[in-house]
Amino acid sequence: MTPEQLCDRDVEAVVATTPESVFLLSGHLTWLGERMRGWMSGAEGDAAFLPGYAVLTRDGRVGLAAGAVTRTAAEAAAPDSLVLYGRACPSACADDALALLLAEMGLTDRTIGVEWDGAGRGLARCLESVATRDASLWLRNLRAVKTEAALDTMRVAATATEAAMAAVFAAWTADADPRALRTVFRVALAERDCDFDHLVYGAPGGGVCDAVRPPEPVTALFFDAGARCGRYYSDTGTTLTRAGLTAADRERHAAALAALAVAERALRPGQRASSAWLAMQDEARRIPGLVAQGHGLGLGIREWPLLGPPSDAVLSDGLGTYPVDAVLAPGMVVNLEAGGHFADGTSVQIEKSFVIGADAAVPLAAQPRDVPIRLPA
Repeated sequence: MTPEQLCDRDVEAVVATTPESVFLLSGHLTWLGERMRGWMSGAEGDAAFLPGYAVLTRDGRVGLAAGAVTRTAAEAAAPDSLVLYGRACPSACADDALALLLAEMGLTDRTIGVEWDGAGRGLARCLESVATRDASLWLRNLRAVKTEAALDTMRVAATATEAAMAAVFAAWTADADPRALRTVFRVALAERDCDFDHLVYGAPGGGVCDAVRPPEPVTALFFDAGARCGRYYSDTGTTLTRAGLTAADRERHAAALAALAVAERALRPGQRASSAWLAMQDEARRIPGLVAQGHGLGLGIREWPLLGPPSDAVLSDGLGTYPVDAVLAPGMVVNLEAGGHFADGTSVQIEKSFVIGADAAVPLAAQPRDVPIRLPA
């Protein structure tokens, strides 16, 4: 995000409260900020995260209110203003630190946007001296468009996930322990400096799971996996087989491929997200039980834009309005997926990630999905 994006809003600055948005504004994020909740530091606290707060002003200054225990990481983010809270600090809590930070940045008598989504109960008290407007959806909307640096990180995550999946498939014999397969996946990701997020497959009777053994013999099996590099996620899926697909499975897999192909062509800047969703439905409805959908990807495993039916509905906060049926823009990352669970016990899945470019969508990384993965005997 750049300060220029604040110039057409009637606020002098914006305050981020969620770990994702604090990172977006300041580059500051630690494992502690993602794990700790308000009640963990005091029994009277709530379930809001405690990453601290980030402030961005119209003139491009960045402020950070961070826990003293994360001082080194906060200083490495190089904010223009830094106020720490905790032991041996003037501020005992993040809310008090934010009040001091706003005073230091000359914002105590200004109007500011606040991401109330991740705010704890004490935030309103420390902002009594300023006029506020809700900026929760505005920040969520901004997260939908990635910088080139963010896209580079996401490519690393997606590529590492493909390599880790290949290691899992090579080890997936008929008697493989699902726990051991997750270990293979985790180790392969760690070797590429990425972290585990999920590894699941089709469950007997429908749905997905990560604990019980997959049904045997496998004719077609839903598989979904994801990882994280830095703060950015990957999310993808494919279809596995050991005995080979039945005629019905081949038809289902072909329909899923066709759904992704037409949706990819519809992912064009300036088009509504529903255009890709509608294209997918035309292919998916040929197979009862096949579900085709899409969603944004980035600092969260699901982000805006969300692909769905055409809609004139809008959401709003204190800084603007945002169409539910979002307009696609360069820099957005969209996951397309088509899959289903069927009465004969089989399941299929195809999921790929695309970046909206200047004229069309391009793959985020190499994710070959034209044929299912054949597992070893």
